[in-house]
Amino acid sequence: MAGDSRRALVLRRVDADPGDIERLVRRYHLDVVFTAVVDTTSKLAVIIAVQHLLEHDAEVVVVPHLTVEGRTGAHWRAVTVLADLVTAGTVVERGTFDRPTR
Repeated sequence: MAGDSRRALVLRRVDADPGDIERLVRRYHLDVVFTAVVDTTSKLAVIIAVQHLLEHDAEVVVVPHLTVEGRTGAHWRAVTVLADLVTAGTVVERGTFDRPTR
């Protein structure tokens, strides 16, 4: 990818459409460094995300299936302290948990 790409972790469901993920990756100029299949609770997904953010030095977490309502859970704050959170419907920049920016 281009020199201005950012390292990204993808959390996806088994039934995720690869095209949806690819569109987000291209739109936000991301370089996927790790993908985790997480058919689990939202709280466990956050723990998985934080672990892999640290292991892979990622700057962005992509969760295409996460809804606006789902991402308002306080446990997602842990992700946004460390990285931007990209969903199909919004981007929450690092440190702005309560204010989606795009």
